[in-house]
Amino acid sequence: MVCLHGQTAQTTGFSDAHRFDQAITVGSATESYPFSHLGSDNQCEGFAVDLLDAVARTTGIRIKRLNAPASELAELLEQGKLDMLQAFSFSTARGVFADFSVHYMALQGGFFVRKNDTRYKNPAELNNAVVVFSGINSIGEKYLRDNGVTAKPVHINPVREYLKELNAGKHDAAFATRLSALAHIDRDHLTNLKALGKPLVGYDTRYCYAVRKGDATLLARLNEGLASVNRSGEYDIIYNKWFGRYENPAINREHVVIYVASSLAVGLLAALFGLFRQRTLRKRLARQAHRLADSEAILAEAQRIARLGNWHYESRTRKTDCSPEVLRILGYKPDHPPPSYLSLLKRLPRTERALLHRTILTTLHDGIACDLTLPVQVGAGTIKTLLATARPMKDAQGNTTGLFGTVQDITRQKAAEESLHAREQLLQALYDNVPTAMGVIAETGNSFRFVSINPGTTRLLNLHNTPVANRILAELPLPTSVVEFWTQCFRRSGLQPDLLKFELHQDDTRRDFAITLVPLDNDEKDSPRQLCFLIDDITERKGIDAEIAQGRRLRAIGELVGGIAHEFNNLLTPIMLKIELLALEFARNPRMMEELDTISRAAKRGADLTRRLLTFGRRGDAHIEEVLLPTLIRANFDLLRPTIDRRITLAMNLPDNLPALFINPADLHQITLNLLLNARDTLMEKLASDATNSWNAQIHVEALELPTGPNDNSPYNSSRPPYLGWIRLTVRDNGMGMTHGVRERIFEPFYTTKEVGKGTGLGLATVWHLVTRLGGKVTVESEPNTGSAFHVWLPMTATKPVATPAPVKQLETAKPGIVAANIFFVEDDELVAKTVISALRRLGHQVAHQANGNAAWQHLSTQPAYDLLLLDLDLPGISGIEIVRRVRTTHYAGHILVASGRLSEAERRELDSLHIDGKLLKPFSPQELNSAIQACLAKQAK
Repeated sequence: MVCLHGQTAQTTGFSDAHRFDQAITVGSATESYPFSHLGSDNQCEGFAVDLLDAVARTTGIRIKRLNAPASELAELLEQGKLDMLQAFSFSTARGVFADFSVHYMALQGGFFVRKNDTRYKNPAELNNAVVVFSGINSIGEKYLRDNGVTAKPVHINPVREYLKELNAGKHDAAFATRLSALAHIDRDHLTNLKALGKPLVGYDTRYCYAVRKGDATLLARLNEGLASVNRSGEYDIIYNKWFGRYENPAINREHVVIYVASSLAVGLLAALFGLFRQRTLRKRLARQAHRLADSEAILAEAQRIARLGNWHYESRTRKTDCSPEVLRILGYKPDHPPPSYLSLLKRLPRTERALLHRTILTTLHDGIACDLTLPVQVGAGTIKTLLATARPMKDAQGNTTGLFGTVQDITRQKAAEESLHAREQLLQALYDNVPTAMGVIAETGNSFRFVSINPGTTRLLNLHNTPVANRILAELPLPTSVVEFWTQCFRRSGLQPDLLKFELHQDDTRRDFAITLVPLDNDEKDSPRQLCFLIDDITERKGIDAEIAQGRRLRAIGELVGGIAHEFNNLLTPIMLKIELLALEFARNPRMMEELDTISRAAKRGADLTRRLLTFGRRGDAHIEEVLLPTLIRANFDLLRPTIDRRITLAMNLPDNLPALFINPADLHQITLNLLLNARDTLMEKLASDATNSWNAQIHVEALELPTGPNDNSPYNSSRPPYLGWIRLTVRDNGMGMTHGVRERIFEPFYTTKEVGKGTGLGLATVWHLVTRLGGKVTVESEPNTGSAFHVWLPMTATKPVATPAPVKQLETAKPGIVAANIFFVEDDELVAKTVISALRRLGHQVAHQANGNAAWQHLSTQPAYDLLLLDLDLPGISGIEIVRRVRTTHYAGHILVASGRLSEAERRELDSLHIDGKLLKPFSPQELNSAIQACLAKQAK
């Protein structure tokens, strides 16, 4: 196909209709001395110019040259603006837009250095040298990479310029085609340059004619012209003209043809046929050599990628040869001589040397192939794992003539295998020891088959002595209800293809399970569907969660109740004070006194209720003492018997050898008494509904010593001493009993099943609060109409009772008479403040009042001359405790009395540490207020 000015025409060879009526546009380089360069007449001259002129004369082609730099000419050919280039080297990328003739010259590459630079004797010594190349990724750079030489590349064009710079000492070495470099050296008198070593075999540049892609006719004409120039001897004349003085023609006479002048036509034809045959063979050999070189390069690259090299050993010469990759694996440079057998043995650990030697001898003598994995030291502190193979080589008679084999670096694979093995061991250990039931099941008919299970599954199914793996669920010795339960559970995964998580309750066993089902991919279409299951028994966890939730709810309610009780105390305080003041004023009016008495009793009932609420809503001071449970229960029975219906029987079964409890006895008294009263009330309710009295009403108290369990010391008890065990106190009755809904709410404050006005709903809530504070727990068993059993778990500790300082009494009995005092009163509640101020002044005291904490402190800091500081704790601005804390840093000489509706444990401890003189709980009467004040003032006289 010929491409002329963008148009194409089909061709069939030399006899087609293609004609060269117009001149062929040829690109001639202006800077490629001595191939093509501008001469003195500003026209191109050189070897390539003369050779193309000879070819054109021989073939009758008319040419028209376009002179330009070589890079511009290549772009013009690619764009289709030139018919051909007279000098172009072949590459795969260029083959996309150009076709190439047979090469008319092969120029071997070489490195050049300065003569006065003695550092380099061959290219292998160019490590870290600054080397100049004419283009990126040139054959010179490829040579250095292939031979493991690391140089510092610099790219400069043209060749003439960088050879001048090398001669001037600007670089260490330069790479160029040998003949081109010699020509430039001679032309420019670069006397300080020399070739480094021998020409690089296999790293040469082959120059051809390049035509536009598809121009087969022009390409054939050029090839024929080259053959004619060779046959006529004109090629040798042109070659000697340009290169003869630099180097003898290195054509090993591949271009020389012995012409025999013969007058016989037969001789001439025979000679022509021989020449054509020789040219064809040369082309075929060149193609084969090129393919062989490519194959060798591909093989070398493949070995480098796979870290796999080959070697062979000849028994006759006792010599070993190996590929460059083997040398790299062993830590040698690619041009290093093959290491000896003895040096290789020394690189092995001593324990491996004998094994390798015996194996090699066996392969040589017996012809048995072998594979060995060996640790080999390839450097200081570096050990590689190598896979070495050895195979016998045999002659025609079957005798072993040597060995051949491979060496592969499997260090990474070995490390990956060991890491994978470690992970497999870890996963297996987890699989065998995790408490979760895990395994794989496969759907089989209407049931499921266990493909793989861990011990947790065996424990879950309670089949410790029964093999379960590879058995069908329906065939295992399990109750029918259990089989149906798990079958329905596994079938749920068929409803969706993704991971499924859910919780399930088993009614028969009253157990709760957290289940995860994961469908497994299966490439075989006809194989049964498989599932991975993970099952946790969460019964205990759900119970603990429920207890924690109940505890949090009750604690929140307790805080709310405490706050409400505090406000009620503030409301009751002025009521009780006013009642007493009015009673003094209307002492002679019986009717008024009767009304005031009714109001007083109602206020006292309210005060008693708020005290019970505060007992529930706060943690009191724990005064630990040694308590014997039988003694305490008998004391409660003695207290309860006078007030209990004689139809109710009290009984107890308490071993006398029960260990002592180190506990707050007041708390335990209140726990026991509330449970006994709760049992009494349910029995009285049942007695009232049963007119026949056909059953015996009983309250039975029992106790049992139990060991600790794994979950006894929870984080909530981490501040307590370790438990030695439990004493479980049980208060059992055969009264009305409770439904499940009632059981869930019995510990909530204000919840009661009694009629309106017959219960506050605080008894059992207080029990729960006190037991929790002691570090124990409460459980309930009850069924309607059968009775209830309350189990109180009390912890046993090794704590001995510690003598605690006697608490500051809230009220002390004052001496007869009233001592008047100058009192500074701090209270933010207006009703309380007015009433207390009125009562204090009626008692003869002088009173100054402030309602804000900041204002109170400013007043005290400037006027500290008071006999008594009476204050609340919950104040706007700074708190009452902060006022007391600051007062203790001043010269205040008076006493301090705190009046509050609620005191927490922390506040009590803080006030004790600040050494206040008294505490007065709201609500209080004028007599209680005066007694507290007189007690504080009396301390001053001591």
